[in-house]
Amino acid sequence: MANRLRLNLNPKKILFIFIFLSTFVSQAQEYSAGIKGGLNYSLNDNGSEIVRNGTQLSAESDFGFQAGVFFEFRLGKFMLRPEAFYHKANGIFEFPDSPTVYSLEKISVPLLLGYNIFDSVDIFAGPAYQHILDKNIEEVISPLINDHSNIAAQAGFKFDLNRLQIDLRYDFTLPSKDYQRVNFDGDFNTSYFDEGRLNQVMLNINYKLFGSNINSGRRRGNCFN
Repeated sequence: MANRLRLNLNPKKILFIFIFLSTFVSQAQEYSAGIKGGLNYSLNDNGSEIVRNGTQLSAESDFGFQAGVFFEFRLGKFMLRPEAFYHKANGIFEFPDSPTVYSLEKISVPLLLGYNIFDSVDIFAGPAYQHILDKNIEEVISPLINDHSNIAAQAGFKFDLNRLQIDLRYDFTLPSKDYQRVNFDGDFNTSYFDEGRLNQVMLNINYKLFGSNINSGRRRGNCFN
């Protein structure tokens, strides 16, 4: 049976995070919230591998998508940005008989810290809690284990155009020792599938629905003048 990733946060860490977030939000000079969506491209990095009939293959890159919401709080040049979004990532196992599509669906909740490097450009990074909704490999008749969570790290940069934002980031899921046996339709030999993570490059377009700095001409008013 697959090993499950356990999240161990002691009360002191939880209290510290709560105090930090509360202080940042209460002191924020600007805020905004909106919706986001875009495309992703999987970069496997040996994260999704399957052994079938003595052959080990890694999932080849493919396109997927994501959509969700964001909140943004700014204090001087610093940014705190919690998000929540659904994303679907795809990969392709190039078996000799026929290519097989692997899809991964999950909810991601990143907490990003950013810094304004100049004008309308921010860099950011932070952890992301990810809950797996579904894993699917074409032609596999045994159910895949889906009910578990992962921890990922995201980093990238963002360009702000008043209501519109464009961000490009890399999403890296931390590896685990999960694996499971799977059976393909018409194939009586047992195959093995690892944890099934797919690292991704994500391109998003964000739209601010409301906020304190939407109609201010410059993005941050007089904060950096």
